[in-house]
Amino acid sequence: MTDPEAQLASTQAAVASDEGPGNILIVDDEVFVRNAFQLYFETLRYHVQVADSGERALEIFSAPAVPLDAVILDLVMPGMQGIEVLKAFKRKDPSVEVIIATGCGSMSTAIEALRFGAFDYLTKPIIHFDQDLLTVVQEAVRARREKRVPQRLDPASFSPGETTRGERGRLQSLEHLVEIAGLANQFRPNLQTLEPVEQVLTKHFGASAGAVLARSAPGDLVPLHSWGFSSPLVPRAEGVPHNELGHAIRQNALGVFSLRDLDTRWLGILPEDLAGFAHVASLPLVPQGNPWGSVLLFFPQPLAEHLIGPLETHVFQVLSSILATVFSGALKVPR
Repeated sequence: MTDPEAQLASTQAAVASDEGPGNILIVDDEVFVRNAFQLYFETLRYHVQVADSGERALEIFSAPAVPLDAVILDLVMPGMQGIEVLKAFKRKDPSVEVIIATGCGSMSTAIEALRFGAFDYLTKPIIHFDQDLLTVVQEAVRARREKRVPQRLDPASFSPGETTRGERGRLQSLEHLVEIAGLANQFRPNLQTLEPVEQVLTKHFGASAGAVLARSAPGDLVPLHSWGFSSPLVPRAEGVPHNELGHAIRQNALGVFSLRDLDTRWLGILPEDLAGFAHVASLPLVPQGNPWGSVLLFFPQPLAEHLIGPLETHVFQVLSSILATVFSGALKVPR
C-alpha cells in the first residue's frame, strides 16, 4: 500500500484526467475492503485514493487538481452515510460517476441512491473482481469522460458513420427491452416476479420509482402496485386529475411530463417521496388491444439523453407494449 499523501501527490501529477485507465476514489470504513480494492486497481495502473469515512471522502473530493472519474462508495458507514456523501458529490460535480457498494440488507437504499444520481450499484461481498467490479468501473470512467467530449472536440472531427452517445443509449435500451421481454416470458403471476423487471427499469432506464394504475370501472383507475416509495399508494377520492398527465392516462397516450408542473397528491404520494425526481412518464398498458391501465415511471434530473426525443419514435413505445404484458399478467384488475 502506498502512503496516502504520496498517492495524493501522484494523482495530482496526472495533468489530464483522461490519462491512464482512470482516477478513482474508494470510500469504505472496512480496511480489508479498502486495501483489496486499492491493490487490485493499482495493479491495473489506476490512480487510486482511499477514504475510511464520508467526511474524509469529501475532503479528498474538494482538494484542488484531483480529477476523479469514479467513486466506489460504501452505503453504511459510521458518521456520514453514503447517501449524504453521494448527494454532496453530485452537488459539487454532477458529472462524477458514483458506484454504490451495498450489502443485501440495504438494497432499498441502493435503489434510492440511483434516484439521486448513482451510476450503478454492486452487492457485497464482491467475489469476482474482473467480472463484476472492473466492468462497472470501466463503464463509469468511460461515461464520465464522454460527458466532456463535446467540450473538448470539434464537431467536425466526428465521422458521419460514428454512433453518438444518444444513439448508443437507444441501442442499449433496446437490449434491455429484450431482457424485460425475456423476464415476462418466465414469470408467474405474483408480485415477487416483478422485482427483476423493476430492477431493469431502475438500473438501465433510470426509473427508480413507479406506479401501475388499472381500470376498475369506465373512466376510473386505481393503483394496484408501486415501487420506490416509502409506503403503498392510497389515492384520494377525486381520482385522476384533469391536467396533462390525467389526459394522457385517460386517453391511453404516451407522455413525459415535468413534475414541477404537476400535483401528484391525488395518487397518495408523500412529498418527501418525490425528492430527487424531476419527470414522470405515463405509459399506456394496452395488452392485445385491450385498454388495461397505465404505468407511471418517475425519473430523476437530468433525464438520460437517450430518453429525450420525439414520442412517435421513442423507445418508450416499445417499452409500453412489453410492460403491458408484464403487469397485466402479474396483477389482477379489481372488479
